Amino acid sequence: MMCCYPDIAADRMRDLIDFAAWNCLLDDFVENGPLSNDLPGMTHFLKSIGYICDTSNYLCPSDFGFDRDYRIAKALVDVKSRISAWASSVQIHNLMCATSHFMSGLAWEVAYTNMKQTPDLNTYCAIRTANSGMYMANALAECVNNVELTPAERACPEIQALTQCILFVLVIDNDLYSHHKEKSGCAAFPSMIDILMHSRGSKDTHAALLEALDLRNQCMRCYLALKAKCRRSFGNRLDIYFKGLEDIISGNLVFGSTCARYAAPGSPQFLGTTNAPYVRADSIQIPVADALDLPVSPPRHIPSIDWWWTLVH
Repeated sequence: MMCCYPDIAADRMRDLIDFAAWNCLLDDFVENGPLSNDLPGMTHFLKSIGYICDTSNYLCPSDFGFDRDYRIAKALVDVKSRISAWASSVQIHNLMCATSHFMSGLAWEVAYTNMKQTPDLNTYCAIRTANSGMYMANALAECVNNVELTPAERACPEIQALTQCILFVLVIDNDLYSHHKEKSGCAAFPSMIDILMHSRGSKDTHAALLEALDLRNQCMRCYLALKAKCRRSFGNRLDIYFKGLEDIISGNLVFGSTCARYAAPGSPQFLGTTNAPYVRADSIQIPVADALDLPVSPPRHIPSIDWWWTLVH
């Protein structure tokens, strides 16, 4: 966790580790748990977890029938109360909103999986930018760095776009890192690489990896341009907010390349430093930062994210 949140106080580290572990357990429960093939049951479960997130003083998961072996709900109540002891009410509200939105994203994944359907590229990007776990990572950074955006700042289209833009980089990085493991197993929901192959009607994995990498770099270029624009409007007031976002991205390069959750037999190991411009994909090292000075090329074929680039100029 230190790689993503280098400024975390030592006595708060356990809370962040437990929250991250809770998210991994939830993800595994959704994919492989007793409700994985029960769409109504899983929908009830996820929306109930969302209700626990949205209710500030909720303490009784058994109200929803979680008194069987579903200790996930109780664990959320526990870690939520621990983070609430040192984060502000605004910060914990933002964290729980992000967690609740993640439940909606998981519900989308479960629905598509149960229907045996694959979303198109535009829909997939819309789902991943609106309801993925990346927002929880950002909300934790705000807690760690004691950042509180004003309602006006949080509603600002430029800030919304740059936040979504760089966090989508996180989404793609994770898909690149986990591709080797998922292709050797049986992932329930398609990754960005799978969606790109599906959208092209192709089975060329390497071409899809390169296309995902290019989209990742385009998003990073867009973020840098929007960040410069926001600094002209807001000055340096948001510098700590930007730092939190960037710490997550650089730290995740280390985490993703060393964490056993992403590793698979035969996967290469991380070979660089914290700032090394590489993301592991399949069995090779792919540079991802060297081309950031190239011209911006918006993905016009993906309307759900193309609007980010319209705010650059």
